[in-house]
Amino acid sequence: MANERRGNRLKTPKKKPKVIKPRKILGIDGTKFGIDRPGWATLIIVIDWYTKEILGYEISLRNKSSQWITALQEALFNGYPEGAMGKGIKLVSDYGSQPTSKSFMKFCSELGIKQIFASYNNLKGNAETEWKKKEMKKLHRELNKFSEFLVLIFRGV
Repeated sequence: MANERRGNRLKTPKKKPKVIKPRKILGIDGTKFGIDRPGWATLIIVIDWYTKEILGYEISLRNKSSQWITALQEALFNGYPEGAMGKGIKLVSDYGSQPTSKSFMKFCSELGIKQIFASYNNLKGNAETEWKKKEMKKLHRELNKFSEFLVLIFRGV
């Protein structure tokens, strides 16, 4: 497919990576959610795009590259008990400051993980991870509603 012009800029079409077997393409992303104190926490998840299984996660009050590395380490430990080196793993993320940080990129490079960045040209680039994140946030809201309901019941309201 050739490049095409959009206004004054050249748009390079990008296709979503094709998933053909488990443990080849992983997705990573983070999201904030409300908690009682101090108000917000960040959840970073790593999923296998083929199985939709959450291989690793990290919950933190801060959203730093070190937490993203921890989530990825857990995913690699859980998903590749024999080791992740040389497995041809691809990791899809957005262009956020954590996955593009020097420390995160170095970690991926040392393990031979190829990073794929979803861009504005590829709106569905990280759709599997975004969907899982949305699903988890919905569950969190439902659990909060249920816990509020239980509090009302135990108070006799």
